Amino acid sequence: MCTLLALLVAAAGSDPMPAAAPLASGCTGTLAGAVNVKFACTVDATKAVGKEAVLLIIAVPQLPEGVMSMAPATFEIALPLAPKTYTLETLTQASLSVVAGDGKMFMAGKTLGMKMGTLKLTLTRGAVSPTNPQAYRLAGTISAVATSMEGRGKIKALITF
Repeated sequence: MCTLLALLVAAAGSDPMPAAAPLASGCTGTLAGAVNVKFACTVDATKAVGKEAVLLIIAVPQLPEGVMSMAPATFEIALPLAPKTYTLETLTQASLSVVAGDGKMFMAGKTLGMKMGTLKLTLTRGAVSPTNPQAYRLAGTISAVATSMEGRGKIKALITF
């Protein structure tokens, strides 16, 4: 069963993203703090249906030991793509949540105007796939500090894709 890291991002790019050589589809992540693990992930980036945006999905095919769940997530990034850093202040909605093995929930994001923790998405490269004009190859990082819903403890997340 595949779980997803979920982030919904709406942001405007101003400068065109430089064309990139084909990028590896690999993705890796680490969690540090209340949970200390490394994990593998996959990246899927396609043109959003009916929108001038790219839908980025980061999937975790197998939950790492010590993690009960990672919430479903997607990123929606407005076209044209540009090397840019998006934060909670510049995102429409964003969220990252992890439930540790002891059942404690940690969150970073912004929804319904409420912010919790910190979250940053940095795009460094991107290009339309040479084999499918609806697909994109992106490179970048996601970093977050998810705080405990109980107010005690944090998890730092870093995902490189």
